[in-house]
Amino acid sequence: MRHFRHDKRGWVIYRTAYGDDEAWERFKQNVIERSRRRLAKPGVPPELADALEWTFVSDRATLEGASVDQPRHRFRDWAIRARKTEQPRAPADVDRDWNGERSPRYSFFIQVDEEGLHTAAYADLSDPFDSGWVNLVRADEDIDSSRNSAGLIDETEHGEEDEDEGWMMIAAYMIGPDFYDAIDQWPDTWYAFYTPPPGLVVY
Repeated sequence: MRHFRHDKRGWVIYRTAYGDDEAWERFKQNVIERSRRRLAKPGVPPELADALEWTFVSDRATLEGASVDQPRHRFRDWAIRARKTEQPRAPADVDRDWNGERSPRYSFFIQVDEEGLHTAAYADLSDPFDSGWVNLVRADEDIDSSRNSAGLIDETEHGEEDEDEGWMMIAAYMIGPDFYDAIDQWPDTWYAFYTPPPGLVVY
């Protein structure tokens, strides 16, 4: 965040399931409570807690039952505007930091669909293995997976079973500051975590 000179961080979370408002409210409370507990631990800089913001987007008219692509297009449009309005200290002409990384806030978003909502809303907050799941979606549909972060060609051949879908299922407890800091826009970082759906990523 210091490299980006960003004052705000945190995932944007899109709701695409609208059959249970109570579950949605419980889900939001779970996300906020897990983050609060993590940030309350010793050694966490106070500026991290001050900058963290989870942006929950609920729009039944346009997002109900939406696939990954619909919120992706919406997120891209939002990210272009938000970079300017949310981060007034960031240089206007700089999209990446000094080593080429993009801010996760504008590179990925969370999608909560019907099945994921119910697993995550009624999870046990004290048990990370009972947290349910959500979808982490990459804003860019395609990235050059043939090059690693050093710009070198990766000769590894991926079979069809490893084809990148542009999103993955992650444990819901990963909606937090630790995984947010762990993932960035480099292709090799994405693929370090990537598991084709319906496989579940646990970090």
